[in-house]
Amino acid sequence: MKTWMFNSWLEDNNENIDLFKHHGYLIGSFINPEAVKSLTDTGNSYSVSEKEFEATADMVRESILKEQEKATSDKPKRRRRKKVN
Repeated sequence: MKTWMFNSWLEDNNENIDLFKHHGYLIGSFINPEAVKSLTDTGNSYSVSEKEFEATADMVRESILKEQEKATSDKPKRRRRKKVN
């Protein structure tokens, strides 16, 4: 329980740090947009064609549907009790 609470606290702090960092980028972009662009441009961009994107999206949809079907088929069936008057 304490580990989970610590991890939650740590993640909240990381989100706040990211928020402050992006806020600083926003303010700095008015003063020196080239510097902000150089800070945020890490060169890790990736582009795909429309067909590749659609194929990937279809694979994700199919995977989600399979997981949902598996989850519903694995559930034990419950019996209903009859009311006794």
